[in-house]
Amino acid sequence: MSASKESTGTLGNLASIPKLESTAEWINWDREMKDHLTVSGYGDLFKRNKEKPTGAGAETIEKIDNWLSKQERACGAVLNRLGYNAREQVKNKETVTEMFSELEKRFKPKGSAVFQELDRRYNSLTLDQCSGVMNFAERLREAQSELLQLDETCKIGRPQFINKFLTGLGPEYEVFLTAFYQNHNLLPERGPNGEVTKPAVTFEIALSAAEQEEMNLQQREKDKIQQTALLARAHSNRKDRTIQTCDHCNKPGHTKAACFGLHPDLLEEFRKKRTFRNERRETKLGKRKENSSPPQLDENYTAAVSFLNTAFISFQPQFGLAASEPSKLLERIHVLDSGASSHTFCHRQNFTSLEKFTGPAINGIAGSAIMPEGQGTYTLQTIRNNAKGMATFHKALYVPGAHCNLISVSVLEEDGATILIRNGRAVVTTHGKVILSATRKFGLYVVDEDDEQLHTAMAAYSMSTGITPLSDSNICEACVKGRIKERPHRGCIRKGTRSLESLHGDVAGPYPEESIDGHRYWACFIDDFTKMTWVFPIKHKSEFGGCFRRLLEQVETPTRRCRYLRLDRAGENQADTLTLYCENKMIEMMLSATEQHEQNGVAEVANRVLLEKVTSTLIHSGLETKYWPYVLKAMAYVRNISPASGCQVTPYGAWHKEVPDLSHLRVIGSRGFAKIPSAKRKKMGDKTVPCRLLGYQGSTNYVLVDDDGKIFFANNVVFDEKFLLRKRAGSDQLTGEPNAKRMDFTPSLPTVPITENSRTEEVQTTPHQSNPPDQNESNIH
Repeated sequence: MSASKESTGTLGNLASIPKLESTAEWINWDREMKDHLTVSGYGDLFKRNKEKPTGAGAETIEKIDNWLSKQERACGAVLNRLGYNAREQVKNKETVTEMFSELEKRFKPKGSAVFQELDRRYNSLTLDQCSGVMNFAERLREAQSELLQLDETCKIGRPQFINKFLTGLGPEYEVFLTAFYQNHNLLPERGPNGEVTKPAVTFEIALSAAEQEEMNLQQREKDKIQQTALLARAHSNRKDRTIQTCDHCNKPGHTKAACFGLHPDLLEEFRKKRTFRNERRETKLGKRKENSSPPQLDENYTAAVSFLNTAFISFQPQFGLAASEPSKLLERIHVLDSGASSHTFCHRQNFTSLEKFTGPAINGIAGSAIMPEGQGTYTLQTIRNNAKGMATFHKALYVPGAHCNLISVSVLEEDGATILIRNGRAVVTTHGKVILSATRKFGLYVVDEDDEQLHTAMAAYSMSTGITPLSDSNICEACVKGRIKERPHRGCIRKGTRSLESLHGDVAGPYPEESIDGHRYWACFIDDFTKMTWVFPIKHKSEFGGCFRRLLEQVETPTRRCRYLRLDRAGENQADTLTLYCENKMIEMMLSATEQHEQNGVAEVANRVLLEKVTSTLIHSGLETKYWPYVLKAMAYVRNISPASGCQVTPYGAWHKEVPDLSHLRVIGSRGFAKIPSAKRKKMGDKTVPCRLLGYQGSTNYVLVDDDGKIFFANNVVFDEKFLLRKRAGSDQLTGEPNAKRMDFTPSLPTVPITENSRTEEVQTTPHQSNPPDQNESNIH
């Protein structure tokens, strides 16, 4: 087989695997290293190609060469992730299997002490120590795997493992565990001959159910926080009013200046205003009744609570409660009622069988009597354990005049049901199975029902008019496809805790006009901790990765390393070269969602601010737009030495730990006179050349352009910052002639930079190349 057919994957991201230096690292190192070799194409060296090929002939010789080549690469990869002692242990081994065998003898944990530590970690692990249910399951599996690798006798059975997972969820999941244990078996049920009649629950089912319960708990916690916030807001709106007392009549509610006893004329004025206010109030109330809208859900629930608290005040011994006034909300929901002696419903269509009722009437408010119209079997479609189910109630009363649906807790207990109420949830079980569940809402335990049928019948009507919102496990697919909306971008991006730890990057452009160097875009990077900004003008978006590498080469130090790079999901940000570079540098790339640029808002805002500054500066200065890269670098430099939001000091000060010097700042576009190097000027000739300011090179040099369009750098420059003001007033900057013709900056010759060394200057005839900038400024290429 040719070498091309034996191609293997890259081993460039080995840095993610820690080096093996002690027995404590063996279990994870062994698993990660074997997985990496298998993914890279070397897994066959552990199994089918473990032994060296044998035989004679040219084909066999080629197979042997390929086998030896793969062994060398695999052994090299293993040696790369070994510490000094481990490397010395296996440096003479020729095959990867021999190396792993020798390393296992040396580093594999052994003994009771190791077992006791791993067993302690496994048994003490709970959900409180993890970030969520999924993380808890992952760490529990890792602990189980570590025990199994220690010795095969340490294998943990599936029932024990599932029970450990469930019991580790904590007291908040007690109601969930009660329902789960009643509906699932940890051990399989077997028949008389030992055959499995009902299989045991799997860990995947338990994990999925626990995740759903976690989402429900989080949603209930959010609702509780929202209700608390609304209540606090209502209390905060109440103003503390101090009741004043009149010094003349000693009556509260007014002062001496407004006392009717001292000022009778004020009484007549007060009566006129009161009459006017009453008439205006009556007019508004009349319009409000005409244009009244359906009450909101929260108001309906409040009305329901008040109705239940006042409506059911007297009962007959053998019959349930009934209301004497209607409530549209209570007709739509079913409530668990501990005070009702019979099931009472007002929906005729839910009765599967109905007989005429011959008993006495039900007493309601103020002794009013309500007569049930029938008695029979009532069915209700519910949601239990995130699945649809049907609950049946026998000997239920049909009372349309009650305008409510009450499920009697006492009747459920008489029928052998068990009701468990805790943490705002109620679960009704019978014979080990869940019949229905209810959630506490505004003081009522409302049964969890399937509202999809009502939702569809009302043409996908909004959920804010009395229909209970569909749960996440019972989503209306048609509404999702036809009515989904953009979600707000909430939550915060990972914040940097030190300089250069977290960077935000983005590409801006294309700019309407190419620069003098052919640039159409720029790459922008912002340090999250210091807000330091770097910009790189580029010709193509594909140069973004090179800009990032060049930036790290300039600013990274042994104590200042980049760990996170926040980008949007553009093509240039997902290039293989950039991805591989970040993997080798152990930099985590955090990509935003597709077309969701708001998730990379720091870089997007920085690009917008820079573009606005560049545009305004070009307009104010009158410079040609082809010089925009130099103005862009100047704006980024000024931004770094200016105060930034979220920082107590300037980005420059936070980065360099020193106060920036602002004495060299000048107005961009100002007229200037730069000193000509003595070697490039004639005796008794001008010592300066007219120029205009384009930007800065550090805090000492200026980027300038002369009248011929040549760009150079100088530090001995005299500026006339009032040049732009005079130019706007209509006078020429040198001769003072009115309405002088605007100077043409179109270059007629190649760019010639002027470099200065101390006080000596030299003119170069090579094309323009900028000198390496300070750390606070990026180079223009």
